[in-house]
Amino acid sequence: MHLALSVVVMPKKSERADEESLMMDHGLPYLTDDEKDAGKSAACRTMIVLLFAPRILGFCIAACIYFPARAWYDGAIMRMALNFQAGGSGAGGAAAYVQGDYLQLGFLFLALGVLSILVNVLNLQPMNYKSMIMKSDSANLRSNMIIYKVAGADGDRHPVPALDGNLHRLPYVVMEDDGEVGEYNRANRALQHFNENATVLPVLVLASGFIFPLTVFILVCLYAICRIWYQIAYAEGGFGMGCCKHFVPFMLHSIVIAPVFEMLVWIIGVRMFFGVY
Repeated sequence: MHLALSVVVMPKKSERADEESLMMDHGLPYLTDDEKDAGKSAACRTMIVLLFAPRILGFCIAACIYFPARAWYDGAIMRMALNFQAGGSGAGGAAAYVQGDYLQLGFLFLALGVLSILVNVLNLQPMNYKSMIMKSDSANLRSNMIIYKVAGADGDRHPVPALDGNLHRLPYVVMEDDGEVGEYNRANRALQHFNENATVLPVLVLASGFIFPLTVFILVCLYAICRIWYQIAYAEGGFGMGCCKHFVPFMLHSIVIAPVFEMLVWIIGVRMFFGVY
């Protein structure tokens, strides 16, 4: 028997009926081409802001930590350079060599800073595509990192009869967002967000902790508190603004605290690269 899928022609934004009727075919919000272009432009602007603004804020915080005790921290940086510089003479080396052979160790810390930027870019880049399938006010739908489909034997999605007698595709498969199951899904989504950053964050903590041990300990404690807050708020409150939703704790741990570790590493690397006195 020959089966043909019915073709649904989406109306323009001005001709649209209610939002629910436009989501029935595939389960995701319907976006016009203009809305997709606008969403993509907004996502690009957001990515630029999230790349630079947290680092500017993080550098300001790191500078407030470093410069009041600059002489002490520079001494610690020099001792690290003298003890761990590859090919150097170790603890017996002279401080004068910090501007010579020993400045090469700074490249290690600069490399960690570059790695941190890489992880940040890779985490932000999917926003570009997300803006073309979800709206900014799509609530908990935005918690979905992956959109699945039900595949047929030939790889296409199954056509199924609808109430109007026509054949329609099954909708995309997304996470359940209601009740305890929704809370469980969002808790795991928050955990996955931590995993996205867990590759580079411990390395930044370790590297910066050699020079700023007490500061790093305090920052890690604050980061842990905000992360736990984020996971609970995301699970129980869901996606959105407010202290009991995901936004406020996310801003604290990812925008305020985490960039400080990277900026401390950049300070160490730059000071080693140019030499300390």
